[in-house]
Amino acid sequence: MTTDTAPLAAGKPDVNVLARKYAEERDKRYAARAEHQYLSLREIKDAKFAKDPFVDYEHARANETEIHDGEFRQFVIIGAGHNGLLFAVRLIEAGISADKILLIDNASGYGGVWYWNRYPGLMCDVESYIYLPLLEETGFVPKHRYSYGEEIRTNAESIAKKFNLQTLFTTTATRMDWDDDCVEWTTQVTRDFGPNEDKVDLKIKSQFLFIAAGPLTVPKMPDVPGLDEYLEAGGHIFHSARWDYELTGGTQQNPEMTKLRDKKVAVVGTAATAVQVIPEVAKYAEKLYVCQRTPSYVGIRGQKETTPDEWKRVARGKGWQAARADNFNLQISNDPEPENLVADGWTETGANAAFQGGKGKYPIVTPEVVEDHVAYFQQMDVEQANNKRALVDQIVADKAVAEKLKPWYAGWCKRPVFNDNYLPTFTKPNVQLVDLDGKSIEKFTSKGIVANGIDYDVDIIVLATGFELLPEASASTRANAPIRGRNGRLLDDKWNSFEFGTLHGYMTHDFPNLFFQGVFGQASSSNLTRLYDFQAEHCAFVVEKALSSAPKGEKAIVETSKAAEDEFGQELSKRAMFFSALPLCTPGYFTGDAQLKPPATLEEAALMAKRIQWPGGVTDYGPMLI
Repeated sequence: MTTDTAPLAAGKPDVNVLARKYAEERDKRYAARAEHQYLSLREIKDAKFAKDPFVDYEHARANETEIHDGEFRQFVIIGAGHNGLLFAVRLIEAGISADKILLIDNASGYGGVWYWNRYPGLMCDVESYIYLPLLEETGFVPKHRYSYGEEIRTNAESIAKKFNLQTLFTTTATRMDWDDDCVEWTTQVTRDFGPNEDKVDLKIKSQFLFIAAGPLTVPKMPDVPGLDEYLEAGGHIFHSARWDYELTGGTQQNPEMTKLRDKKVAVVGTAATAVQVIPEVAKYAEKLYVCQRTPSYVGIRGQKETTPDEWKRVARGKGWQAARADNFNLQISNDPEPENLVADGWTETGANAAFQGGKGKYPIVTPEVVEDHVAYFQQMDVEQANNKRALVDQIVADKAVAEKLKPWYAGWCKRPVFNDNYLPTFTKPNVQLVDLDGKSIEKFTSKGIVANGIDYDVDIIVLATGFELLPEASASTRANAPIRGRNGRLLDDKWNSFEFGTLHGYMTHDFPNLFFQGVFGQASSSNLTRLYDFQAEHCAFVVEKALSSAPKGEKAIVETSKAAEDEFGQELSKRAMFFSALPLCTPGYFTGDAQLKPPATLEEAALMAKRIQWPGGVTDYGPMLI
């Protein structure tokens, strides 16, 4: 049975009442968390539901370059999503020929997370005019203010075509090694040509290596017993990032899931993916159970088509996309410009800066002012939090259900969601909310799932449970391959030691000509495209300068000094208390899902203080690179 906390009295509670309620909910959820909560689909790769349902080997071969064992390319980029595409394009704009650049991706097409995500209802939750990269350079015009998934993937493909990018698809990097004598990286890869073909191992040499493996590509699922029992009894299960249209009916282009009309379906999860999936499944399923561990803040989306007049208003003048993205990031960083260009749900409050970084009450937060610093953001968050809980009451007439759909935590603790169809779904007679009160489902059975001690018989389980997002992940972890620098040193050995350090979060000493995307030292934003572009432009500038200034007959080497990364670590450490509001949060991927341990020694505390994202936000981080 669930353990309900008493609902607050009607009206809009003040900051002190909310603080007590939030603490109660946080403590309850921390107590309910298991030591090992999730299982990566990497760990169950032989299961049918963990495989790539979208792979198209013929398309991959037709749209990739030919390469031979031992071949040299000056630049190798691991990952062909937005980050990898931006790295490649900015290098080309800096004067590097496209045929000197090779992208490698384990998918069979471009897009990164947008290759994998093809579920019904999929759209970007950030305005497409600032999220889709390189709109100004390509002339690509989004059809809607918030692009649907297929269009985002199409945009990635159009970028690759325009800039003549060369890519190896269905190819996985297995290790990367630096050679001091040759001044080059060797990337070992395994090429997958399909189920009836032998895999092929290759070595590819390069002067520079870019790790652009994103954080949202490895799905995870609840680590609870009974999965084999459910599957052996004929049950069906898949992750939202491996959507099985053969089972549900429909396609991404036309998601009429008519095969669900006589099916009982459980969707596990109620975060950013689930709020898009659930209304679509509810249209067709005979019965839909929505398994909710922690409710999300739900705001109004207001989707609309991009008209010619609207596009003229948006795309005004050279540099418009960067200016619009910077304006957005300043709004959400609590440092707004006079005109709010995007003016949507994201920009309603600057309180999300408590997690993403930005402007607080104090330039540097010290122990003497930390309590006031936290209170500043708490007060800023009150109005939007109360308004979104009130929205639930306006839409969901069933008071008991409405109460369970209300989030009780500060708005910066989880990514908010925006969907006009999610809350109305809970007024449908075929939809039942299964509130887990901060816990996981308990197990799978031969007939379905057990939650709150109750058996639910279901034909299909949809896991909208997100991706493996390890807060301390290195570039090696994200690429799922060892990276060895000078003298064969493993990147993870440095990353997980007291010698940890980076310069600006994407270079590290003893790993020459290596650039990577990660968390520590870099900025964060609801719209990461602008961050990726800042880094890509800066890396391209640095590389071009190194190449053009290298003495004749010598190969250029770009490497941060130990002194520079130590100095940057000190800058992070003295700003670390900016994030003092995060311990108030319920567990989630923003806070390490309750898996991060507090430091046991002063040395560990010093290390933790520099293993943070840049507290100033993207618009403070970007100019720092210039």
